[in-house]
Amino acid sequence: MRDNVKNRDLIRLILTSAGDFQEDWKRSPDAKSVVPLPAQAGLSHVTARQVVAGAREAGAAAVLVASLAPDRQDMTVVEAALGTDALLEVVSRTQGNHDVLLVADNLRGALLPKSAYALLGGTKEFMHGALPDGPDKARAEFHRYARKIQGAEPHIMSVASDFPPRSRTWKRVADLPAESHTGRQVALMRDLLSGAVDGPAFARRWLEERRCAMDAGERVGEDVAAALDDVFYSLEDYTIDPSLRDEDDLTDEELRRDVADVVQRLHGGPERPRR
Repeated sequence: MRDNVKNRDLIRLILTSAGDFQEDWKRSPDAKSVVPLPAQAGLSHVTARQVVAGAREAGAAAVLVASLAPDRQDMTVVEAALGTDALLEVVSRTQGNHDVLLVADNLRGALLPKSAYALLGGTKEFMHGALPDGPDKARAEFHRYARKIQGAEPHIMSVASDFPPRSRTWKRVADLPAESHTGRQVALMRDLLSGAVDGPAFARRWLEERRCAMDAGERVGEDVAAALDDVFYSLEDYTIDPSLRDEDDLTDEELRRDVADVVQRLHGGPERPRR
């Protein structure tokens, strides 16, 4: 963005006159998805962190803060550095008693405040940074939030219905489609135990499938999620290149042992202590 951009200019670029995201902005230069987030008055630390993480992942250098107050339309957009505290400080100075629109300075993501919620929109990269567990999980969590506050905010359930989760939740490993990214994670775990893949190949491919599963919005039940998280934690202690391993890193055999424990749990075996 150029210097000295006015609030009205940024708002017109991102929002419609009705106060929703512009279709042109959602389509260009890259396709953007939109997810509702719980939000009360003001910008929370959690949401500020999500915006900063999304902007950073999308390659932005800063977050633009534009007041939505009618009497501030001719004022210049304020720029906040990519830090949660820095963004909160700028918003507190800019907001007053009015909402603000937050936009990554490369226009690849934005946060739009609404009544009792906010809309987070952005490219695949932006949303991956802001919502590492995937947009679908955020949509499911918003549905739970909407049910809790619908007595005080009757409109909130209609918002939730406008943004349903795009995929079902697979509660058991037996429910996983083989062609899903999560199903491929489990298949790779079996391949490691059978010797069809070695430790380094398993680590690279499993982590890639995990990322793809999150990007695709695949959701699993709590037990399956906890088991897969344990594999991820094991891989955090495993160095793919054997020449770079420290004494404290997991060996290939220790990795297979951890994965074997998880596979046993997924198929109804006893649960082992978490790392």
